[in-house]
Amino acid sequence: MTDDLEILNPDSLGIYKAIVNYTTFLEPLEKQINALLDAVRNGKGFVGIHGASATFWNSPAYLDMIGGKFITHDPNKEFLVKIRSAGAVVPHPITKDIDDFTIQDELYIIEGDITKWEVLARAEGHPLSSTKCMAMVEFIITLLVMMAEH
Repeated sequence: MTDDLEILNPDSLGIYKAIVNYTTFLEPLEKQINALLDAVRNGKGFVGIHGASATFWNSPAYLDMIGGKFITHDPNKEFLVKIRSAGAVVPHPITKDIDDFTIQDELYIIEGDITKWEVLARAEGHPLSSTKCMAMVEFIITLLVMMAEH
């Protein structure tokens, strides 16, 4: 795990099967963004957790890949994450054994084209977790810190 953007190069990324982004407010160089996007296009998995939409704002291509840009969030509060009971949620192997649950977190509001995504979880009408296929690789974006633990 690192927040050192120097790892975003073809040689370093080549040893991983998937890339997880949990950073916020970082601005990689164009060559670093290109290395990340090329890695995903060429088959690396990608998981964006929580603040993944609040980073790399200097790259429209990255924001397009993840589906949007962080705008704001509610105060930290308890809310219901709907997986099975929410309308407009796609049944998916990632969530097939997960029931709706309550969590305390920040409810992120994202600006972007969510129509390119399969929404897997919602809270208060907002998409929280989604998946997208880029090239032949499916990857997941979750706006919850704790989602990976459930």
